[in-house]
Amino acid sequence: LHIFTTEHHPLMAKGQGHSKEGFSLFSLLDRTKSKMGRKCLREWMLKPLNDRESIQRRQDGVELLLNFEFEGSTGSLLQSLESVGAIDRILVRMSKCQTAGMDFIVLVRSLNAALTICHILEVEFLPKLTKMLQSYQSDNSPEAEKFANYITFVQGILQQCCTQSLQDVQARITNIIDEEATLEERSSVVINPGFHEELDCAKQKFECLDTILNEAGVEVITAF
Repeated sequence: LHIFTTEHHPLMAKGQGHSKEGFSLFSLLDRTKSKMGRKCLREWMLKPLNDRESIQRRQDGVELLLNFEFEGSTGSLLQSLESVGAIDRILVRMSKCQTAGMDFIVLVRSLNAALTICHILEVEFLPKLTKMLQSYQSDNSPEAEKFANYITFVQGILQQCCTQSLQDVQARITNIIDEEATLEERSSVVINPGFHEELDCAKQKFECLDTILNEAGVEVITAF
């Protein structure tokens, strides 16, 4: 069994179809819910950890998420992860000024999902883990060390997420972009009214353009 296996579409010789992941170790382990997650898993398997502490931290995280005590919270995390888009590609397009209207929609939804995940970790995981740790410590149970590691794992994720920065970016985009109108347009980004006075004025003139042209046409015809 290979780590990765590529299956080519029968029509690729004619320039049609796409290759896909075949039966491999990666395909067996891949239970990711987003494109970013799938890419991350692939990178992990291409570049496996060789530091014992790092391996232990990752195993602690996997063990925590498989713990039946957190089954409901883990389910909520997985549901939120499904809303995370290909942020890396969107940011590359933004850096090249080549973004499409839907890029901002996907970005906002991904930010919302990230904030929801942070909330679940902070409000559901940490308090419960802390309570369980205190219980094991009072009983001098060997399980105390394991739950202390779980808490360290969750706190590490929250520190990396920079929740305040995510909230700031999400708020700025939401205040600027009209999500509903952009979804209808799809090919372009619609800015919220009131964000920029000059832009609002230009919009009003554009919306009246058909009427102005019709009136001008009538005047021309009438003149002749």
